[in-house]
Parts: sequence; C-alpha cells; structure tokens
Amino acid sequence: MTNPVDLINEEIATIKEQLEIDVKKVSLLQQEIKALQEEAQKAINEKQTQINSATQPILENQGSLKKLTELLNKLEGKIEATTEK
Repeated sequence: MTNPVDLINEEIATIKEQLEIDVKKVSLLQQEIKALQEEAQKAINEKQTQINSATQPILENQGSLKKLTELLNKLEGKIEATTEK
C-alpha cells in the first residue's frame, strides 16, 4: 500500500506542473493579444491617414463648388438684370 503522504506529494507535484503549464498558456495568450492590439492600432492609424488624405480633396472641392455656385448666381443675376433692361 502506498503511503498517503507520498500520494499527496505526487498530487501536489502534478498540480504544480499543470499550474506552470496553464500560467505559460495564459502568458502566451496575453502576448498574442498585445501583438494583435498593436497590429490593429497600426491598421487603424493607417486607415485614419487614408481618411485624412481623402478628406482634403473633398474639402477643396466643396470650397471650389461653393465659389463657383456663388459666381454662377452672380452671373445669372447680371444676365437677368441686363435682360430686364
């Protein structure tokens, strides 16, 4: 018959081994998460840069459109005024 103390010591050793394995797994998973977060942040930053680059021409075109519309309205107003005379 096996000594109960030996059985308990074996069980403790087994649990400690499993604990080490589980702690290593958690650590690796945390490292993966950190790497994924860094990659995601880089991708987000890149997309934000693309958005900023695409927004500049939109703003410029909106400004040009506004100016041209105002000019057109002035010209149409002058044409109407000239036609009415």
